[in-house]
Amino acid sequence: MKFDYLSKMFKDKLKDIDNISLTSDIWTDIQMKSYIGLTIHYLEGTKFKSGTIGVHELSKSHTSEHIGESFKTVLSQWEINHNQIIAIVTDNAANMKKAASDIFGTEKYIPCFAHTVNLNVNNAPR
Repeated sequence: MKFDYLSKMFKDKLKDIDNISLTSDIWTDIQMKSYIGLTIHYLEGTKFKSGTIGVHELSKSHTSEHIGESFKTVLSQWEINHNQIIAIVTDNAANMKKAASDIFGTEKYIPCFAHTVNLNVNNAPR
């Protein structure tokens, strides 16, 4: 009951937010179950707001299609319109990049800077 009330309040608040950015990542727990998380970031007046809006087990293959479906499901649950999304940041994995680009457009996809640096450091000659 309380969740329903608070989530409705949050959904109503999100309807007035024109510019939302998202971040997403996939990880595997110690029992070898994979999860995808989606976080939301926006300004409310002059205050930066951020939070997790979805964590789902990825029981299917990690294809861009399944990842994209996860994105759509979470946005639908929170009644977030695709037009409100101005950017999505993910790691540089091909499946994440394709899912983000297919769902939100290539112009809204931003590769994670820290992941890019880490890949370059790990691939540097020693």
